[in-house]
Amino acid sequence: MIKVAIADDHPLVREGLKTMLNNSPEAGISLVDEVDSATGLVELLNEVDIDVVLMDINMPEIDGLQATRQIKLQYPLVKVLILSMLEDERFVAEAMQAGAAGYLTKTVNRKELVRAIQITAGGEVYIGTHISLKLLGKVPVEVNKMPIPEEKAESNLTKREFEVLSLIAQGYTTTQIADKLFTSKRTIESHRQHLLEKTNSKNTPSLIAYAATHHLLK
Repeated sequence: MIKVAIADDHPLVREGLKTMLNNSPEAGISLVDEVDSATGLVELLNEVDIDVVLMDINMPEIDGLQATRQIKLQYPLVKVLILSMLEDERFVAEAMQAGAAGYLTKTVNRKELVRAIQITAGGEVYIGTHISLKLLGKVPVEVNKMPIPEEKAESNLTKREFEVLSLIAQGYTTTQIADKLFTSKRTIESHRQHLLEKTNSKNTPSLIAYAATHHLLK
């Protein structure tokens, strides 16, 4: 059973998330508790074992990104899944750099929320569908958002490595990527390792952060 906690200062959002999770008994997810601040979350983690935290970014006292950094230092096994109204790619990059295991927008539906929780609990990174499409350049970016360079960052990635990077950013697991590209899990793991080395990334979250900030998915 995956133990989940919700950290969001909006009661209506918490109620909506609770309804989604309580309507998914087959998913193997147990909602342990909800809190309205990062301080309350830390107190909860001191008392209860939690596998995945659904974390808002904009919260009083300590924001979700600061809280994520603190949690990863004190409770490294806890997976933080950011759930925010903020869609700008710089927030995705900051969240990944802070140690988040995934990023969803609050437009997410029940099916994707459950899938994201299951994937992050299993140790994989999950980037929500809407964010992934934006990173891939399929959703128009508002003019007032962070400026995008006309050219991609210099990169020596192969065509296949770009394909793997794109699928990682869309939240696919190693097994799913192998199936989509008609190859073995070992081959995909090899591509993933090459991606980490070529981008000087320590792990998958930092790889996605690098890809987002350098516009490699555009």
